[in-house]
Amino acid sequence: VTTGQLEAAIERHLKTSENLAEVLISNGTLSIPEIAPYIEQASGFPFIDIGEQEIDMELATLVSEHFALTNYCLPIRESGERLLVAMADPLNFEVVDELRAITGRQVTP
Repeated sequence: VTTGQLEAAIERHLKTSENLAEVLISNGTLSIPEIAPYIEQASGFPFIDIGEQEIDMELATLVSEHFALTNYCLPIRESGERLLVAMADPLNFEVVDELRAITGRQVTP
């Protein structure tokens, strides 16, 4: 990533509030496989390519389509008593709390 590419991405991020990683991917600066290790390192959560996951459709319907699209999240499977949720921003604790309230389950981003 060049300094110019990063500056342009940051400028777009600040203007649109779009996630910086999403900007870098959408403008072609980085691919998902290239940025995934950095997302994992920065967030402390594993990166999941949702396109490669089997999604339990019954669990996916625990949240409304509007909620899922607005908050970029989708319940995908259970692990014991916990609900595993794919999230664009696993550090958005407000959404995690809302998911817990909506589903009545412990949530793992």
